[in-house]
Amino acid sequence: TTTTKLHIRELKGPNDPARAGMIKHQADVPIAPENATDFAVGCHVSEKYGMVFLLTKAGFVYMFDLQSGVMIYQYRVSQDPIFLSCNAKSGGVYLITRKGQVIHVTADAPNVANFIMQQLTTVGNRMEIATNLCLKFAIPGMDDQFKQKFNQFFAAGDFKNAAKVAGQCASGALRTPDIIAKFKSAPQQPGQPSPALLYFSVLLERVKLNALESEEVTRLVIAQNRKDFVEKWLDGDKLECTDTLADIVKPVDQQLALKIAIKGKSHQKVITLL
Repeated sequence: TTTTKLHIRELKGPNDPARAGMIKHQADVPIAPENATDFAVGCHVSEKYGMVFLLTKAGFVYMFDLQSGVMIYQYRVSQDPIFLSCNAKSGGVYLITRKGQVIHVTADAPNVANFIMQQLTTVGNRMEIATNLCLKFAIPGMDDQFKQKFNQFFAAGDFKNAAKVAGQCASGALRTPDIIAKFKSAPQQPGQPSPALLYFSVLLERVKLNALESEEVTRLVIAQNRKDFVEKWLDGDKLECTDTLADIVKPVDQQLALKIAIKGKSHQKVITLL
């Protein structure tokens, strides 16, 4: 029987040389007894999901968590030998079998965290693995944990960290009208921006705002005579352009409102503004 091991080690990088060797794991690959002579023919890192896809000649796919080295899943996708593989834009991998069959394998992102929590019962740090995947790679599935952290920060008046948690929750469960209203009604601390503006600022660092968020943050900065923020966000494709957004901007800058209408492909609004 051949023993197969997966070694994971973070190498020295030009952007952060201090991280060299911070991640270092060794994991056994459980080769099936009926395929004792099976061996690895491909190993691919998914930057999108933070996983390692290990492929064997006998058609097995193993998925490992990159940060902990823990095996998350294994499955035989082909009865025919695999002889070629490569990364896929989906974050998964493509495999080609000896018969010429092309197989696409990727992670079922919305269910990854729940699978880890429900199926990896023998893994003591499964909560940490699931949470880290959701945080670092924007995978949904840990809403209850994110909501708990959010409520803790918000209750303590730590609106910045509460906003960070909201932005990290990939499902969007903390990007709702109720959450926006919560920040808008929160008391402003001396020398600090309003909690609502802080919330939107943190979101803007991570994601593009949806229609409601775009309109609400634009109202805030227009009220402060800072239309330059809107121009900056618009140029950075951070706002969803709607007729309402154009109407909010129109009283202070009709040309900027026209730009929003054009970017939003609202033909009737463009004609009206012209």
